[in-house]
Amino acid sequence: MKKNIQDIKIFITRDIPSPGIDLLKKEGFQISIWPHDRPIPADELIKGGKAANAVLCISTDKIDANFMNECKHLDIISQFAAGYDNIAVTEATKLGIPLGYAPGAMSDATADIAFGLMIAVSRKFFYMHKRIGKGEWTHFRPKANLGFELKNKTLGIFGLGRIGLEM
Repeated sequence: MKKNIQDIKIFITRDIPSPGIDLLKKEGFQISIWPHDRPIPADELIKGGKAANAVLCISTDKIDANFMNECKHLDIISQFAAGYDNIAVTEATKLGIPLGYAPGAMSDATADIAFGLMIAVSRKFFYMHKRIGKGEWTHFRPKANLGFELKNKTLGIFGLGRIGLEM
């Protein structure tokens, strides 16, 4: 028997960015969200899962065989992450619970961070920030702590997956 969207309850294990929650609410789903800014304990995860038709979790939640067997009624478990190492995929498959995840969701952001770290290291941002914070930088020294330029350098990328291609 097909369920009406208004009757479908989604349990979200962490307060995710509002555009995602707003989209679900706009479609008419009933949403409940774990209200704390810390990992959800296993018993609370199971309690939320038992009261829902679907679970939207994050990568730090332990979606193990125990959870699956306690919540085998779920129509879907979806992950707010690019991977699914925290989910007992074999158990979900055995119980017929479909899984969703978001491959590539963080590829742009991760490539940006890698690029930022490359610049920060080449120009000694962290080292100089610590020295400034300690009051050790008193004046400009033209030849001190320059780091090196990235201009005209070659960047080697091992593994051209989603993040490597974005980089």
